[in-house]
Order: sequence, then C-alpha cells, then structure tokens
Amino acid sequence: MTKRPVVIEIEKQGKTYRVELRERDSGRALDSRTLDGSDGSEAPYKHVCKVRLPAESEPKIDLESDDGEDRIVLRAADRTCYRHSLPTPVSVAN
Repeated sequence: MTKRPVVIEIEKQGKTYRVELRERDSGRALDSRTLDGSDGSEAPYKHVCKVRLPAESEPKIDLESDDGEDRIVLRAADRTCYRHSLPTPVSVAN
C-alpha cells in the first residue's frame, strides 16, 4: 500500500480550535475543521504531527467524545489513522 505523507496541525487561539490537514511536500490543504471551546479557557495551544495515510483515499478530520474527553480523529480508507486528545473540551463542531 502506498502512503501519503501529511501534516495535521491543531491550534487553539482564544476559545476556538483550528484543525488543518495538508500534504507534507506540497503544502496543499486536504481538510480543515473549526471547533468552539466550551470551558471558557483562552490559553493558547498548538500541536503538529506528521502522519502517513493511505494514498488512495481522501482523509477526513472528525471529532470523538466520550468519558468527558474530546479527541481529534483522522480517518482514511475506512479506518482511524490518527487520534489526539484535546486539552480542553469543545462544544460545537463547525
């Protein structure tokens, strides 16, 4: 299976999380998401991670919530390829 190198960037400014997924080599945007924080915290946060995805599928950024924890999830080829827990909860997915 051929792999595609991508970068996922999660950044919180004010009360809003911005999640972007782009190709590592070209910088071309593949997906993005904006999430509103629910705890009122405005502390900045940034997380960047390199991931290798199946080349033949379109990746999708999603959100999982359970047990009071919110996670950014990256799915491609009908499977979960990456998961990252957020430091503060979110309320509304845009």
